Amino acid sequence: LDFPLVLRLGVQLDVVENLALELAVVYEAWSMQRAAVIQPDQVYLSDALGGALDYEIGSLNIPRNMNDTVSVRLGGEYTIDRFLQLRLGASYENGAFSDSWLQALTIDSDKIVVSGGASLRAVDGLWLDVMVGYAHLFPRTVTTSMVPQVKPIRPAGPFIPLGNGRYEM
Repeated sequence: LDFPLVLRLGVQLDVVENLALELAVVYEAWSMQRAAVIQPDQVYLSDALGGALDYEIGSLNIPRNMNDTVSVRLGGEYTIDRFLQLRLGASYENGAFSDSWLQALTIDSDKIVVSGGASLRAVDGLWLDVMVGYAHLFPRTVTTSMVPQVKPIRPAGPFIPLGNGRYEM
């Protein structure tokens, strides 16, 4: 699989003593991933149809047709007496798949993520951390799927779309 080029740009602003805010924008070039291609090398289904035939597994081409994503991230950290740090953050990111190419194998949607955490200094050089987060992916209803059924044994046949349905993540 081809993985995307990722560009990140961020700034930190020390607002008041012990309070820092961070803003970041992240661009991921997912459009470079057009398909997942699998090339089996001498892989067979033996004794198919009651032992009459051996079928060689053909190549698998799973179209992805992904889109680039951009996320905006905002976070803050507040330090109390150099022993306790509190953190909050939130982000928004667009989904990498249009309705035509969304499928259960790779669910994705526009999303909002919120998180919070804390660090407690137990002794010099040792911190205890806790974190919690929640990701909300917006539901989608797909009626125009172009995702084909993968048929490595008998590739010919009618087009059967696999991605139609309601996605709640």
